[in-house]
Amino acid sequence: MAKKMRKAFTLIEVMVSVMIITVVVMALYAMNGNTSFIYEKSVHAMPVNQYLSFFTSHAQYGFESEEGTLENLLEGFDVEDELRRELKAQKVKILYSEVRRIDMSEFGAEEMQEALGEQEEPIQKEQGGNSSVFELGKTSLILEENSGYILRLRVL
Repeated sequence: MAKKMRKAFTLIEVMVSVMIITVVVMALYAMNGNTSFIYEKSVHAMPVNQYLSFFTSHAQYGFESEEGTLENLLEGFDVEDELRRELKAQKVKILYSEVRRIDMSEFGAEEMQEALGEQEEPIQKEQGGNSSVFELGKTSLILEENSGYILRLRVL
């Protein structure tokens, strides 16, 4: 007997293909929504991150809490007058909080040797020990509509 040739799809085949296409389209739509959300959030946070980068150029600025304008951050930088006027109008609050302070004089030579691992020369015990103090702090920059922070390390 000869096989019958079909000239059309069955209803089940059409329904399965529609379901597969629907799942793929919904996954693409969800990815687009997530990408748009992440993009909008990063665009919103970008100005604060740019302003925070000025703190890395100032060795001492940002280790105290104060209020002022963003123009204070630009002291010593060659910036266009238009940008300087724009930043002068933006009020900013800078908050500094100490996260941790490490006093190296608390560690003896044995602890330092153990922390550093094996070296060619062992650490000699110094009179009075190492007097370095490290301070880890958090500098927060709060604008009217946005905020951000950076962690800073200072040797006292």
